[in-house]
Amino acid sequence: MCAGLPVGDPGSITHNDEIILNISTPIVGEMFWIDVVPPHIMVVGNTSVPRGIKSIRVKSDTGSTDCGNQTAFFCEVPVSPGNSTIAVIVTDVSGKMTAETRNITVHIGLPPPDTISLWGKITDPQERLLANVSVRAESSLTLDNKPFVVYAQTGSDGTYLIKGALGYRQKISADKEGYESFVKEIVFENETNELDFELGPRSIFSPGFDIPLCLTALFSVLCIVYCRRRTG
Repeated sequence: MCAGLPVGDPGSITHNDEIILNISTPIVGEMFWIDVVPPHIMVVGNTSVPRGIKSIRVKSDTGSTDCGNQTAFFCEVPVSPGNSTIAVIVTDVSGKMTAETRNITVHIGLPPPDTISLWGKITDPQERLLANVSVRAESSLTLDNKPFVVYAQTGSDGTYLIKGALGYRQKISADKEGYESFVKEIVFENETNELDFELGPRSIFSPGFDIPLCLTALFSVLCIVYCRRRTG
């Protein structure tokens, strides 16, 4: 008897019917800037389906698109501003499905310019360092049609640090109780910038009343009181 290959039980033979799905675009956590209406992104990838592809469907929080039944796929799907989830669902001819998802962020508008950083110290007219000053950098650009503002506060050493301010044109403002507010629009030239400034003490008199006027009013009141006492 000649030795031969072992004969197994036909019932033990299995077939690999696993669906393999790869998404190349978008990547996980990708950020998109879109200036087309209605907003949409392109989804690109490929799949391996041993039993044959019935359908490939791409879904977002806004809508869905049929991408056909080819192993390589690329199709557009509608999206909305904010955080969104993109899902690709592959179905084979037997009805088996596999899905992959990608979380993305969508902003409406043109891609922004570089962000800048701003730091410095804030003092009073006597060059004393001021703590707890609220500093605000408001970009001339908007993000999703809303003002883009970055905040900071001075520490005990009177210094502040602003990171991630959008664009080079900024309106800088600073406020502290008991001091005049600082407001200035500046076009910066560098990505990292130093800006020191001072805050003067706020006047105790109401707007429209200067010291000479107040003294005149006080003198008039005293004269009236004095005259009444003499006539009385």
